[in-house]
Amino acid sequence: HSSPGAAADAEAWERLWAQSQLVLHVEGRELTCSLSAPCDLLAELVPCWQPVPSGPCQPLPGLQQPARGQGPQELGGLRPHPNLCVQVWSSGQVRLTQCLRDREYCWALPGRPDDLLLLEHGGNTSLCALERGACTPLASFTSVGAGHPGLLEQDLRQDVAEGQCQQV
Repeated sequence: HSSPGAAADAEAWERLWAQSQLVLHVEGRELTCSLSAPCDLLAELVPCWQPVPSGPCQPLPGLQQPARGQGPQELGGLRPHPNLCVQVWSSGQVRLTQCLRDREYCWALPGRPDDLLLLEHGGNTSLCALERGACTPLASFTSVGAGHPGLLEQDLRQDVAEGQCQQV
């Protein structure tokens, strides 16, 4: 059981987060965001990929960064895509989530909701496809998920080689 002080503390935090807002900005082809809060919060910005609206959002590896208070913050050179969201994590919980598809002019963004996200691991060319919370290496990838069933690796590799993919 927690002391009354801890409960009051938790309530104060809830109120603080309720008064905070995360805003995503698209500047040209760069995605930035700003966190406005009544005071400086110890929090982390976590870009994530959400193929299904209000479905799970898969954090993108290596792009988390501490929130730096007021003012816009770059997100590791991410390009805008309707499936991109940014979550604000604090004390092990998601406090705020903002998605590009929720914005009024999301139709202006390049990319389609059923796009498949391929991740490249640290400069080597092994690609993996992000789906259902895991990144499946292309070498063993035949999508049985939503979207494109039976997408073969060579098709994907060919698309990548032909530059039919867009970087986010």
